Amino acid sequence: MSDAAHVSRHRPVMLAEVLAALAPRDGDIIIDGTFGAGGYTRAILEAADARVLAFDRDPDAVREGSTLVAQFANRLTLIEAPFSEMEDRVAHTVGDSSPHPLLPSPSPGEGPGMGVM
Repeated sequence: MSDAAHVSRHRPVMLAEVLAALAPRDGDIIIDGTFGAGGYTRAILEAADARVLAFDRDPDAVREGSTLVAQFANRLTLIEAPFSEMEDRVAHTVGDSSPHPLLPSPSPGEGPGMGVM
């Protein structure tokens, strides 16, 4: 199944609520721990000039997300790994100069931050 067909058959059921809770802003780094078909990740990337690190342990989901990676070059990193490796993978991907990768975003007005979904 093509990436577009895969994404179009999946409709995130709480998309508005997730976007409201995350309030993505330009410069944010957001972690999507359940990439799946990429519906939430796509919405986050369309809402702001943020960067998303998306995890899924299913190699098919990661492979099918390659079109989304190409569409949002340098803003989406797909990582095939289980939750147990998330902290180490984020630290390696983001680097040591960033705030702790699994801490929530700063309050509004505090500048770019990180969010976990």
